Order: sequence, then C-alpha cells, then structure tokens
Amino acid sequence: RHFEVQLSNRGESCAEACVHAYDDDDDDDAIRKECVNETQLTSILNSCIAFANNGIECSRGCQFGFDSFLPALDATESTTTCYLQATMAQNDAYSSCTAKHRDYQRLCLCEIKAKS
Repeated sequence: RHFEVQLSNRGESCAEACVHAYDDDDDDDAIRKECVNETQLTSILNSCIAFANNGIECSRGCQFGFDSFLPALDATESTTTCYLQATMAQNDAYSSCTAKHRDYQRLCLCEIKAKS
C-alpha cells in the first residue's frame, strides 16, 4: 500500500482533499487517491511532528480535542495552533473521512490506488 499526506483546504473533508490531490496530480490517469479511515494508520498523523514533517509550523503548539475532524489546524488564526485528537476519541467509527469544519484545515492520509 502507498500513502500520501495531504493538507485539506479550509472547510474541506479529507475525502474531498484526497480527490483534489488526485485531480491536481500531473501523473498519468492510472491512479486515484482515497481517504484512509483506519485508526492504526491515521494515528501517525496525530502528532506535532507529523505537522512539522509536512511543512506546517505549529507556532502556538498542539492542543488536544475530541472532534472527528482532528488532527487539523485552525485556519482563522494568524499564528498556527495545531489540534490533535485525544486518545479517548480515537476509533474508526469516530474519526471520519467526511468530517469537516469551516474554520479548520485537516491533516489527511490518502491511499494511492490503481484505477480499476
């Protein structure tokens, strides 16, 4: 399996972000990208280091929350606060590829698949 980390646009779900990442890709049309909704895999994104590894400086640090659209960053602030999903909220049923919030950009895991 092959994966790519994608930062969504403000107010966009990870499902939408992965599709847009595919649409913007200059590679051939033999691939598609889909949001991954498996806690064991997406948990790698739930850290300040994951934001930093993807070029995002959490200048105001990281805070925990329980929302299904986390991990994400607050796109309304002039300095960046990154929000991680609290351990008690992490499960496949709660975390959602379709969750979104108008003020946040989500950190998403997209699986790269061959078109069938």
